Amino acid sequence: MRNILKVLLTILLLSNYVTVIAQKSIVIFFDNDVHCNIEGYRYMAGMRQRVSADTAYVALVSAGDFIQGGTIGAISKGEAVVKVIKEAQYDAVTVGNHEFDYDAEYTKKLMSEYDMPVVCCNFVDTLGNAQFKPYIICDYGDRKVAYVGVTTPNTFYSKLSSFMDLQGHYVYNFSRYNIYDVVQKAVDDARAENADYVVVLSHIGEARDSIGICSQDLIAKTKGIDALIDGHTHSIIGPKYIKNVIGEDVLVAQTGTQFANIGKLVIDADGRVSGELIPCFTGNLDLLNEDKHVAQVVDSITMFYQSITSVPVGHSSFDLLIEDENDVLLVRKQENQAGNLVSDAIRLCTNADVALVNGGAIRNSCHAGNLKRGDIIGMCPYDNDIISLVITGQQIIDVLNSSIRHLPEVHGNFPQVSGISFKINVTGDHNNFVSDVKILNPKNGKYTKIKKKKNYRFATTNYFIGSEEFQVLKNQYSEYINHHISYSQAVIDLIHDVYQGEIPISYSRVEGRIIL
Repeated sequence: MRNILKVLLTILLLSNYVTVIAQKSIVIFFDNDVHCNIEGYRYMAGMRQRVSADTAYVALVSAGDFIQGGTIGAISKGEAVVKVIKEAQYDAVTVGNHEFDYDAEYTKKLMSEYDMPVVCCNFVDTLGNAQFKPYIICDYGDRKVAYVGVTTPNTFYSKLSSFMDLQGHYVYNFSRYNIYDVVQKAVDDARAENADYVVVLSHIGEARDSIGICSQDLIAKTKGIDALIDGHTHSIIGPKYIKNVIGEDVLVAQTGTQFANIGKLVIDADGRVSGELIPCFTGNLDLLNEDKHVAQVVDSITMFYQSITSVPVGHSSFDLLIEDENDVLLVRKQENQAGNLVSDAIRLCTNADVALVNGGAIRNSCHAGNLKRGDIIGMCPYDNDIISLVITGQQIIDVLNSSIRHLPEVHGNFPQVSGISFKINVTGDHNNFVSDVKILNPKNGKYTKIKKKKNYRFATTNYFIGSEEFQVLKNQYSEYINHHISYSQAVIDLIHDVYQGEIPISYSRVEGRIIL
């Protein structure tokens, strides 16, 4: 009898132990739009150590845009960033639009080589086959959490050339016509595999894009999602709750950009979902913890690339700012000094009549003082080659009209220009148009009215050639040349070789190339 009681007592204790294990919270730390700020990963990995394994399971996830937008990403083509993420042992990541800045095949190869846990349900080939796993399910005790990934369909329009084969045929897209249905299927499939919770890693953003898609609508038109970790718009959100299609609350959060915050999502023992944002760098570092191994990896990578980026380029007696005191990106809505410098570099290195660089390609300001190679690459971080081709004056006008149509919204494809001036007439309904378009005569420095039927050499980046704004030309151009020089190198050459290391004072102010 005594032995039977011992057995029953043992069974009871084991049952209680299993119950305790099952009731541990699940803590998910998340980021979005890191854009190569690898310093933050030492803290992301450290957060896992800070949370006691006796009280919670811990996961790390990302909502995309990590391999581009900074010097280290530009030089390593994202590989250095992916290496750090791998060392930090993320449970799941989705891909942002900037993961495709090189091309889709490169992205797939890079993620595969590092065995990254990538999820994206709507990046598909022409047959509709997902190119990454739509979702993955992770076990935390006896509970399962599914991570579903989704990327803004606008990626297709902003990176058109990335999704073409060598013959110019599109081989990939982003389910832009049925994205909500595609996400719902991934959620349903995950639930069918006994996922207890579904967390969507969304690189869509809360603001409707040019094709009318946003993360809030994604929630409002679906069910079965417990939380949505958002990205793309660099917003600082909540967390807050939004009703889904059947009236249930779904938690939504976004951390900003470049580790302004580390996100924390908690699924407690009772299944309640909550969250908070923990300030990083600018906040209280006592709230953070550093993972020593990941910190060593970050420090090693940083030191290696500093040897490349510390090479002197020149000097500036003034700031080249791309934003105002309220952090509004002026380079994406009006003429900008940094935009003038970069577009001049593109025009002069190609001997073109007109040059255009989209404002979103200029990512950081350059401050007064001695400038190093890393400062310029940080300002122009993407691996974009300079392209020139021949188009008519009317086609130049068409491209300008397409590029300014988003005003008064701040938009990454707003044109910064060289060799041309124009006025913008803002109608407020995306039917904006340019007028009084003039071409610079470099011999006398004067502008004369553009001739619509005349051919001009037009220079830009290969990114802009593949953008939706440029598609208005429908490939109707001639004398296409890839100059095989990055736009950052063109700026370096302009400062160092042409301006003899000193940026002219004329760039301290705008010149009236673009009149609003």
